[in-house]
Amino acid sequence: MATSSIFTNVHITTKEGAEKFARALELAEQDGLWKPDPNVQVHMLTKDEIRARFERKFGKLTPAEENA
Repeated sequence: MATSSIFTNVHITTKEGAEKFARALELAEQDGLWKPDPNVQVHMLTKDEIRARFERKFGKLTPAEENA
């Protein structure tokens, strides 16, 4: 989750909207904490693998971006 979403203002203008928001908060509280799946295998990427993936998605980096 992006941190900016924490600072979002919520505007509730109706009683129905307030009830829906309160219910959503209650349901979120009941979900408990997220627990990682121990069966997921993690693959660490090298700097070159990360660069190749970004180049495939966004195109080749400029020299200034490469040195950053």
